[in-house]
Amino acid sequence: MSDRRREKELKRRRKQAERARGPAAAPVAAAPPPNRELIARELGDPERLTLHIRRFSQLLATVDELEPARLAYPTLVDALLEVDGDEILALPEDQRGMALRSRMLPGLVSEHLAKMARQAIEYTASRAQDPMDRLALLAGRIFIDSWIRTKDAPEKNPGWEAIFGISVLDALFGGVVFSRLARAALVVDETEASRAFAKALARAELAKELETLGLASPPEKSAATLAKSYVEGARNLTPAFVLGFDAVLNLVRANADFAKGHAQDLLVTGLKKSVREDAKAAFLRSYKDDMTQSLVDDFGSEIEKKLVQLRDAPPEDDKEELEQRKQVGLVMLASLRVFPIEKNAFLASNYLGTFDLYRSVGQEEEVPFIRRVWGDPLDRYAVEEYEKFLIERGQAHRAGRVRTYLAGLRAEAQASSTS
Repeated sequence: MSDRRREKELKRRRKQAERARGPAAAPVAAAPPPNRELIARELGDPERLTLHIRRFSQLLATVDELEPARLAYPTLVDALLEVDGDEILALPEDQRGMALRSRMLPGLVSEHLAKMARQAIEYTASRAQDPMDRLALLAGRIFIDSWIRTKDAPEKNPGWEAIFGISVLDALFGGVVFSRLARAALVVDETEASRAFAKALARAELAKELETLGLASPPEKSAATLAKSYVEGARNLTPAFVLGFDAVLNLVRANADFAKGHAQDLLVTGLKKSVREDAKAAFLRSYKDDMTQSLVDDFGSEIEKKLVQLRDAPPEDDKEELEQRKQVGLVMLASLRVFPIEKNAFLASNYLGTFDLYRSVGQEEEVPFIRRVWGDPLDRYAVEEYEKFLIERGQAHRAGRVRTYLAGLRAEAQASSTS
C-alpha cells in the first residue's frame, strides 16, 4: 500500500471509529509533559529505557493513530518472501534475528516513512494521558530522530526494531502473510483449462445455458476465450464475486492458528520452507471445509440471477461495464459447471480474495460480528451471535453454514474437556 493510500485508509478508519463511538465527548486535556529530570532519569537508565521501548511497541500495536509509523504490508511481505528462512536458521541462534532484520529493514525504511512516524508519534504523545505512555513515545521518537540524522543501520535502531516487530505481527495476524503464501497453492494451466472448456461446451446443455445467459461466440470458439479469462480470474487478487463472511470461517480460523503457531519463528528466522508448506496445507484444508457443494450450488444460483439481470439491463446503462461483468460471470459459472471444486482455481482464488477483503471491509451491519469472530475464531459466543444475526435477517443458508462451523467448535471443546 502506498503512503498516500495508507493515509487515506487511516482517515477512513478514524471516521468509522468516530461514528461507532457516537457523539463526540468533551475534549480531555492532555497530561503535562514529563519534566527534564524525569526524562533524563528514565531514558538514561538502560533497563528503564528497555521497558519504555517495550511499551512503545505495545502502543504501536494498539493505537490507530500510530498506524502511519508501521511498515507498508505489501512491501514488508514481499521482503519476507525474498528471504530464505532456512538460510537464516542455519546461522548461530544469537545471530538469526539480526540477520533477518539486516536483510529486510534497509529496503523498507525511508526518510519519508521516518518523518510520518515521527509526526504520528508526536500527535499521539500530545493526546496521551499516562505519563509513562508519553515517555515511551518520547523514547521511540528519539530513536527515529537519531536515524533521520545519521541514517545508520536501521536494524540496530531500537525504534525501527519496535516498528519492524509490530508490523510483522500485524501482517501475520491480519492474514496478509497467510494469504500470500496460500496463493502459491493455486495451480493454473491455461492449456488444460481450454481443453476442459472445449470438452464441456461440446455438451449441448451447457452450451445452450451459457448462450441463453449471454455467451455470444459459438461454442467451438468460446473455449479458448473462457480459458484465458479463467486464468486471469485465478490470478487476480481482487475477488470477482464477494462471498459472505460465513463462507470463509474455516479460513479465518486457519489464519489465526497459523499466526499463533509461527509468530515467534517468523520474527527470528523469517519464512522457512516448513512454514510456507504449513500455510499451503492449511489453506487447502480450509477450502475443502468451507467450499461445500451446497455453498457452490448457492453461489452458482446467485451468479445466474446476476447474469439474467445483466442480460435484461436497460440499453442506456454503461454497455462496456455491463459486458465486462457479464463475461466474468459467464466464466465463473462455466468453471462451476466444468471443474470439480477442488480443481477450480478461479473459485479458490475468489474464496481467498474474499478473505483478503474481510480484513478491512464488510457490510456495515455485519462489521461488529466480523471483527469479533476475526479477533477470536474460537469464541463460540461470538459465532453464535453472528448466526442469530443472520437468522433475524432471513438468511437461512448463511446461518446454516455458521451453525455448522459452530458445531465443529463445540465438538472440539467437548472432546477437549473429555480428554
